[in-house]
Amino acid sequence: MKSESSYRAAARAVATLEKSARAEAISFKSQAKAIGKRRQTVSRKYRTGDMLMSEFLAIASQVGADPSAIIADAVNTEKKKMPAADTAGEETRKDNKNGSQQQ
Repeated sequence: MKSESSYRAAARAVATLEKSARAEAISFKSQAKAIGKRRQTVSRKYRTGDMLMSEFLAIASQVGADPSAIIADAVNTEKKKMPAADTAGEETRKDNKNGSQQQ
């Protein structure tokens, strides 16, 4: 998976976690306490779609969500969005690393 799609997958996973927290009516303040941060920090992490894995796991545990399922769904969704040309390029790069040259 390309780096850009990795960022999108991470942001998608964070957004899904936020939806789960909202569905369970878990406040930002409570989530912040679970990760040892301020409420505003939790809000910013959701807004930017970027948080540490340890924070993601702590909040997922608090919400009662399966973090591996959230991440797998986000990665699979991004893989489905990748154009065929992107995946072909990855194969070529892999082949180049193995010593064969393809154009």
